[in-house]
Amino acid sequence: MPEYYDNRGLTHAAMKDYDKAIADYDQAIRLQPKPNFLTNRGDAYQFKNELGSALNDYDAALRLDPGFALTYNNRAVLFKKMGERAKALADYEAALRLDPGNENAASGRRIMIAEIKKFGAEPPRPLNAPSERSAPSFACATAVREVEKVICADPQLSVLDLGISESYGRLLKSSRGRLAAELRSTQRDFLAERNARFGKPGYDLRLALQRRLDALRDTAR
Repeated sequence: MPEYYDNRGLTHAAMKDYDKAIADYDQAIRLQPKPNFLTNRGDAYQFKNELGSALNDYDAALRLDPGFALTYNNRAVLFKKMGERAKALADYEAALRLDPGNENAASGRRIMIAEIKKFGAEPPRPLNAPSERSAPSFACATAVREVEKVICADPQLSVLDLGISESYGRLLKSSRGRLAAELRSTQRDFLAERNARFGKPGYDLRLALQRRLDALRDTAR
């Protein structure tokens, strides 16, 4: 019964034990991918400040059910954290169209309208970014894939992506023959899997990036 895992996950989340909550939501989603399960896991990731994983789950939930008002509201909260005021406002408005009595969405919409009027709609540069090196390994302005857009929106994911690119480049430069060919093959496989599995239930982008970075660093030792 996937609902049992989901309900226990909600209990763990209420106790602020988000890792246990996510583990239970994972089980629920494996048994039956449902938009409320994905939204709940997205909320847990958001509370952990793993914004890329949260966005991944909210987007997956809306692909399953574009009429799920709660997901729009909660993704709006996430966009607000990211400084994406225009996207936050659009999601609050979508939530209100689907659920006109949603007081949280109505309040969030009022706040976003006021913030856009005062600060504008453009997202700010991340406060923890000392330089352009906080950007990922690719140009965000020309990013087309959804997974790349998510990486661009999350400073933590951007740092992981950049670390993978730099570690791979250093290893490739010092490798020859069969080792270089194997390195290129594993990198292609990693990127292909990332692109294919992103947005699918149970796929954790942050964890996948971290594991690839760890593998490259282990190879370099």
